[in-house]
Amino acid sequence: MELITEIIESQEFDEKILIDIPSAVFFYAKWCSPCKMQSQIIYEFAEELNGKIQVLKVDVDVNSELADRFGIDTIPAFSVFVDGKLKEKHSGVKTKAQLCEIIIKYL
Repeated sequence: MELITEIIESQEFDEKILIDIPSAVFFYAKWCSPCKMQSQIIYEFAEELNGKIQVLKVDVDVNSELADRFGIDTIPAFSVFVDGKLKEKHSGVKTKAQLCEIIIKYL
């Protein structure tokens, strides 16, 4: 399994989050400086929890309909999906420890 999967289509997103492990979804844009800072932390987070969660990235410039659908108005944003349902969402840069604290209750 890839550590981080880039989502490029809305239909693909709906299929990807319907799995038996939690999905951590990061909404970002390539031009966003805080998103770039978050990128390395996301990789470390994905590596640490590999196999326990699925990590997906959604570029809001390419997938504005997904950002609108889930009320993402600030990036970077982090959302947790379980069984295809949005459980919680957060915005702003998070440390690896903060991300783990958010996701741990869904494992």
